[in-house]
Amino acid sequence: GVAANLGVVRAIEQVFELKSGELVVPCDHLFTGAIGAVLGAKEKAGSEHTGNESNIRWVYLLKDFM
Repeated sequence: GVAANLGVVRAIEQVFELKSGELVVPCDHLFTGAIGAVLGAKEKAGSEHTGNESNIRWVYLLKDFM
């Protein structure tokens, strides 16, 4: 993804006049989109149980990344 592209990271640092290393790219950047999707789905579902135990387990596993 874009976060792993050092050229893009350097370009963003230049545009915002940041020193090398000031732009923080999380080491788990590959998962942040998935985590956001899970949190959005969880919020949309509210407290309703959908019956899909597999998805519920993933929500609890992803909590460790936050």
